[in-house]
Amino acid sequence: MRLPRPAYLSPKQVPDLEMLTKDKPVISKTVTIGAGGFSEKFNVRENDVFLVKLKKIT
Repeated sequence: MRLPRPAYLSPKQVPDLEMLTKDKPVISKTVTIGAGGFSEKFNVRENDVFLVKLKKIT
């Protein structure tokens, strides 16, 4: 699919577009997992990517 693109972006449009295209997390949080485990529900869209980092605390 090819989307049309403007021939010119105004100085106001450039930062607006950059803000919309940043690859930053929607959610970032630390959780403590006890003996009962941990459960969380997420709304998942077609191209979503998840990164889960597990760190054992001794």
